[in-house]
Amino acid sequence: MKTKNDLEKMKDVSCPPFNNAYEWFIESLEDCYISKLNGKDHIIARLEEWDEDAQKYIIQILISNLNKKGFNKSKTYDLTLLVSK
Repeated sequence: MKTKNDLEKMKDVSCPPFNNAYEWFIESLEDCYISKLNGKDHIIARLEEWDEDAQKYIIQILISNLNKKGFNKSKTYDLTLLVSK
């Protein structure tokens, strides 16, 4: 299982055209949520390799980023339910 520490280490991994692998990973989850018909299922599948603490942290980041991009907080709240199952 990957941890929050592994997620932080991704900030040091190059991943063009993104600044780093961390940015790519978070933005790819945002893309799943925004543009995929079954985006939440994609996110759940991608989070399976992370421990519970990291999953919650990743979802918090995802919600924060989506809200900054103009998504309504009441609509992104459903993402918190993905890690509470």
